[in-house]
Amino acid sequence: MLGESPEVKSLFVACGFNSIGIQSAGGAGKVLSEWIDRGHPPIDVADVDIRRMSPFQGNGKYLYERATEALGLLYQVHWPYYQYETARGVRKSPFHGQLAEKGACFGEVAGWERPNWYAPSGTEPRYEYSYGRQNWFPYAAEEHRAVRESVALFDQSSFAKFMRYAPNGFADSPMIS
Repeated sequence: MLGESPEVKSLFVACGFNSIGIQSAGGAGKVLSEWIDRGHPPIDVADVDIRRMSPFQGNGKYLYERATEALGLLYQVHWPYYQYETARGVRKSPFHGQLAEKGACFGEVAGWERPNWYAPSGTEPRYEYSYGRQNWFPYAAEEHRAVRESVALFDQSSFAKFMRYAPNGFADSPMIS
């Protein structure tokens, strides 16, 4: 994680290097020094920018579980579409229970449990990882067909919400992007 702390102005952070700290030190130091000097990073650092972290990710239990799993996976097979198994259930939409009843196989994005696909009745909603066609492919295809040819309801609770603020500091209407 690199960048200016969102909570404390002029406090810059360089942490979480895991096992590549020495390897990354020179580049990270250069980026941070130029960021401090110029007021912005010299390159795109979105993937390591500390501002992409959410407050729930500072929870000790969450950090312990997720870091343990992530480090344990370092030398494991890196499956396409892999979903972390630990530190789950942090954020759920009001419809989570109903979606689970309909056979949702959940994935996690920014702490949100989101249905990635739906298993038909009698099929367990779980990933069977593969480098070939995924086990959920026919179910996703059927969902696509149903959405295209009929009606669907999309739960967008996990999507970002942008607010536009009026010059007086009071919230104006929500901005959709």
